[in-house]
Amino acid sequence: MPDQFKIFDEVDSFSRTERIATQIKKCLAKELAEFFKSFGGGMLTITDVVLSSDRKQAKVYLSFYGVKKDSDTITNAINDNAYRFQSLLGSSLKLKRTPVLNIPVNGILLLDKGSDMTSNTALQLVKNVYKAKKAGHTGTLDFLASGLLPICFGEATKVSQFILNSDKTYYAEILFGYQSATGDLNGAITKDIKEKKFSTFELLSVLASFKGEYKQIPPMYSAIKIKGTSLYKLAKEGKNIERKSRQVTIFKISLIEYDYPIAKIIVKCSKGTYIRQLAEDIGLLLNSKACLYRLRRLSSGPFHIDSAIKLKTLICKAKDDDLALAKLLISPDLALLELPQLNLSEDDANKLNQGQRLNIKNQTKPGLIRLYDHRGSFFAVGEASEDGLLKTKRILNV
Repeated sequence: MPDQFKIFDEVDSFSRTERIATQIKKCLAKELAEFFKSFGGGMLTITDVVLSSDRKQAKVYLSFYGVKKDSDTITNAINDNAYRFQSLLGSSLKLKRTPVLNIPVNGILLLDKGSDMTSNTALQLVKNVYKAKKAGHTGTLDFLASGLLPICFGEATKVSQFILNSDKTYYAEILFGYQSATGDLNGAITKDIKEKKFSTFELLSVLASFKGEYKQIPPMYSAIKIKGTSLYKLAKEGKNIERKSRQVTIFKISLIEYDYPIAKIIVKCSKGTYIRQLAEDIGLLLNSKACLYRLRRLSSGPFHIDSAIKLKTLICKAKDDDLALAKLLISPDLALLELPQLNLSEDDANKLNQGQRLNIKNQTKPGLIRLYDHRGSFFAVGEASEDGLLKTKRILNV
């Protein structure tokens, strides 16, 4: 699929509209060709300029061929320099109102969230840095929790659900002998008057008992809704509502260090697992009160904290280097590496984009598939049925 960006301008007549479209194409073609050289080869083509029915909007379609960088990186780099191209258009076309350039930001940023803000605050700050119109994170981290928070921009938000459903890995520190209203240091904390110490062997035995499937009752301080109201809102009102247990899976739970009252552990778990609640449940089996002292997310699906960037560093990069922001974004299909891949011809890709189904019997197993067009560009998540028919589940317009 070609990359695209929009140019808004008020026009008075069809002939003027056509002339502006032609001038835009000619002017930008020259400037973008020069800019494109910095990406080490390949060819950029403005394939078309299409004006909207109200003549206030034009879509300029770009195609990349033989490039060493992925199209998202190039598109985002152009977006970072949009103000320069806008200025050039204004002086070249001599319009009363200079067209505003806006290239949709598409891709995933791996953010290392600090323990001093909510996930939504982090999202809004990053969204502002990228000047993105559409963005979303892929799984809330508590206010005091730090670590990996993948943020999806533009069309990449269409794969966010797959990251949200993936397994997570956490580093956690449990504080024994204390109880918190929220399960962590964010709530009112009380000391257990019946303090009970235990051996490393006892702790290891209890940790091992949690490995595998585990029915967990979600904490009151959570975003889960009951009859349309979030539990945390009810908790703030002093209410304690009966909650149904939910089955989660602990794939791995390892003790890193133990020095009473702090135990440091690593947990790999399925989606929907509350580590705050896990800490309390571990304490319960040890006949001790417990709460979460520190929490850091190390991985989410295929992504790891080692590849993440801190917000402060991101803001500094944005000031120093226009291309740096684009280079930090990764392609949406990297979130789906666990899915099988299927490369399609141009004709078959077009059929799927038009809502048709393809017969791919014996080409792949039933289930979700990453779909790539004839240029090798990821364009959709497909689903193959038991009888071998393929349909699109999510189409990305990038």
